[in-house]
Formats: sequence, structure tokens, C-alpha cells
Amino acid sequence: MKALSRFIERDSLEDAEAEPTPVVDAVEPIAEPVSADGIDALVEETPTPDAINSELEEVADIQESLESFGVLVDAAIARGGMRPEEGVMFQASLEHFQRRLGVAQTKLGLEDFGGTMSRAAATTVSQEALADLSKAAAQKIKELIARLVAFIKELTAGFSVKAKKVDDVAKITMEKVKETVKAGNGDKEVEVDLTKVTAITQADIDEKFSTLIASAKEMTAVLTDTRAIIKKQLTQIKILANDEGDLEFFEEHIAQLISPHQSAFKFANSGDKAGRKLTHAAVVTYPADGDMEVNYTETGKAGFTIKITASDMGTLGLPIFRVNEVVKGMTDEYAEVCKLLKDALSAGVTFKSRPAQEASAQADFDLSALIQQKLYSVVNNLSRARDQIGYFAGRTGITFTEVTFK
Repeated sequence: MKALSRFIERDSLEDAEAEPTPVVDAVEPIAEPVSADGIDALVEETPTPDAINSELEEVADIQESLESFGVLVDAAIARGGMRPEEGVMFQASLEHFQRRLGVAQTKLGLEDFGGTMSRAAATTVSQEALADLSKAAAQKIKELIARLVAFIKELTAGFSVKAKKVDDVAKITMEKVKETVKAGNGDKEVEVDLTKVTAITQADIDEKFSTLIASAKEMTAVLTDTRAIIKKQLTQIKILANDEGDLEFFEEHIAQLISPHQSAFKFANSGDKAGRKLTHAAVVTYPADGDMEVNYTETGKAGFTIKITASDMGTLGLPIFRVNEVVKGMTDEYAEVCKLLKDALSAGVTFKSRPAQEASAQADFDLSALIQQKLYSVVNNLSRARDQIGYFAGRTGITFTEVTFK
């Protein structure tokens, strides 16, 4: 118990890698044994918000098209209005987007552009319809991001549940390790089936999870920086709403903050050409002209078995608890980032012009994509690795319980 208390107070990777005090002397007896059914949840795949992301990307594409249409309409008004054939093509596109967004459709035909009304008047009607459509797209983006935030909130709540599960399983396993060592079987190997484990490898176990621990600590710093970015963006949006002359500055400022997000870019590019190792099973890449992605190595896709003694398992106790502590800190920080994002989206800022509305909607989309797709992919991967370390501990404890030593 004293050793476990000392461990909780440690805050550096070096502490986890130092010559460990065997955890077999550090854990209070726990009555409930680990069961295979009880740990299978630690290797289950995490649900993904793919459907919401797809719809969000579609609306963002519509918003981008509306921005292009806005430039064309403004140019047409400057020369007296759209020509009839231009007006008809524009109306067809406009009606398509209105249907997609559930907005009341405008009904202008060939005869309206220079016939029943002047070209200038018909183009002005089209411009007003475009402005309404732009507002609808911006609102739809906010609604979808809010749904995404709610989805991610449920997942982050699950992170905390699994952190508790890993902690409990590790404590039970270390108690079994203690019993095995006391029985004089500490140096006898058992084979542990880890074929369901794909988020860590044998190499992660051999190095006492140091790569994972370092990745989670650095990712926590990225998330802390992201909170500051959200606050800066909200400030700039309020300035934009009050002073339309700041539109160009706003777009440049947000682009510098988000595309690419500097902290995340540096984090992902701190490894070699193949990408930054999150564990020995996964790497993250973030090219300057692309997206942040997590990919599994061939070793990580396979699963494996491991031969281990109770004495060796005892040396892994402190690193396992350290992993759980650091990853929980990361997921807690991610939950705070998502909460702040939700608050920023519900700030109720309104805009006087279509370009300002479009710029704000694009900024909302870009920030959401950064937090709920790019950064989430890393957070989720490291959380899965932590969970599967818990599974490894549980399977090992079960194996020590089931085996008959000779």
C-alpha cells in the first residue's frame, strides 16, 4: 500500500521506468476475481460518429459553394443583373441546396430575368435567397456540431468508466501476482493469449509503456493549447460581428490558428518520416497539405501471445497504474475542450452580412474537424491502448489463477 501511494505521487516518465518496487507488496487484497467476460469490454471497438461527420462535411461543402455563388451574384449586380440563362442555372443550383437544407424555395424562371421583372430586381431576389440559405447552412453546421459534441461527450464518459475498470483489474492481478510469488512460483513462465490486443505490442510491454506515456502527456499539452485557441476564436467572432471591416483579418487569423493547428502539427511531426509513434502499434501523421491520421502498424494489426513470469509481471504494476493516470488526465482535458467548444457554438453571435456569416460557419466547421476528428483520433487511440493494457493485466491474472505449477 505504501508503494502504491508513492507511485500516485510520481509525475515523470523516468519514475515509471526506474527500478520498480515490486507491486506485489503494494496492493490490498481484493475479493472479487477477474473474469474473461469482465475484461472483454476493454478490447471492444469504440463507436464512431461517421454518419454525423458525413452530414457535416456535406453541409460544409454546400456552404463553400454558396460562398462562390455569392461572389458571382455580387459581380452580376455590379453589371446590372444576371442574364436570363445565368439566372436559370443559378436558380436550379439554389433550389437544390434549399431542398438539402429544408429551406423554402424561391421560384424564379427564365421570364423573370428581363421579362416580368428587371434583371437587377430578379438578381436582388436571388441575392436575398442566397443570404437566407447561407444563414440556414451556418445554423445547420452549428446543430450538427452540437450533435457531434453530445456524441463525443458520451464517449468521454466511457473513457472514465474504463479507467476505473483498468485500475480495478490491475489491482486484482497484482494481488494474484503476490500470491504466485509467495507460493514460490515467481520465476515460472505462463503463456498469455493476447490475440484480441491490437492497440499495443510486445515492444510496448518490454519498454514498460514509455512511448504511450510520453504520447499521452504531450497530447494533453496539445489539448490545453486547443482550449486557448477556442477562446481566441470566440473573441475574434465577436469582433467580426461588431465590425464587418475585420473580415479579412478574421479569416487570416483563424487560418493561422487552425490550418494546420500548430501544436497538433508539431506533435504529429516529432517522429521520423513514417510518423510519430503513439505506441509500437500505431503512428500519427499530419502532412502540411493533408489531414491528421492515425494508422496501425502491421505488428499492431496482428495480436500476439506473451510468455511472462509473476516476478516480471510485478515490475509492470507501477507502469500500468502510471499509464492509467496519464491517459485519464488526457481524456479529462479532452472533455474540457469539447465542453468549451459547445459553449462557443452556443454563444449566440449574429452577423449583418453574408460573407461574415459564411466565414464564421467555416471557422466553426474547421475547429470542430480539428477537435472531434483529428485530435479525437489520437485521444481514442491512446485510450484504447490503455484499455488493452488493462485487458493484458486481466488475462495475465486469469492465467495465473488457472495454471497448475509443477
